[in-house]
Amino acid sequence: MEVLRDAGAEGLVVIGGGGSLSGGLALDKLGLPTVGVPATIDNDIPGTDLSIGVDTALNTATTVIIRIKDTATAHRRAIVVEVLGRDSGFLVVMSVIAGGTDAVMVPEFETQPDELLELLNESYNKGKPRFTVVAAKGVSPSAGEFRDFVNDAGGSYKADLTVLGHIQSGGSPTSFDRVLADGDSGKMVGLCGDEICRIPLGEVVDGQRPLDPDLYKLAGVLSALPE
Repeated sequence: MEVLRDAGAEGLVVIGGGGSLSGGLALDKLGLPTVGVPATIDNDIPGTDLSIGVDTALNTATTVIIRIKDTATAHRRAIVVEVLGRDSGFLVVMSVIAGGTDAVMVPEFETQPDELLELLNESYNKGKPRFTVVAAKGVSPSAGEFRDFVNDAGGSYKADLTVLGHIQSGGSPTSFDRVLADGDSGKMVGLCGDEICRIPLGEVVDGQRPLDPDLYKLAGVLSALPE
């Protein structure tokens, strides 16, 4: 959480995820004017289409995934890439769409390891030199467990695991993330379409923005993941 004091007025700007915004609401109720600005790469804050940090993290993840695809092709491997996202698969799904991978695993939708293994072997039999899976950190089975499942099954590809970790939550922000901010006491400033919107903090805390099923379906279509 980052807290900024307005030099021209007695107030705070709280920048962070759900826990930080809950703290901001508590401060506002105590009489200290507080503005919330959503900043979480999970993009799971309700009331805004996009949180600060998401675009930067997505660019980082996509760049790494594209490079990993080159390595997977050179070594004819299946590579499972773990991307941050404990309870939300937004960053994973967008990384799959932007990076052009072969399969996606998110917490919101159940993954059938046998079906995914069948898709992997089918891909190999068709002559594809690599297979890439992007999995959220909080998915079950985990990225590491699925890597082990593939290797234990003795399938066509040998599987490796790459964990991106907190490389996604650091670095220089994109231009889009640099300009995504504003203010209004007792409210969270969000992005609704192409407009800045203000949502009462009481309507935001303790909630979670659901993953759009259409985005998940689009990732599946692009990666040929069976329904």
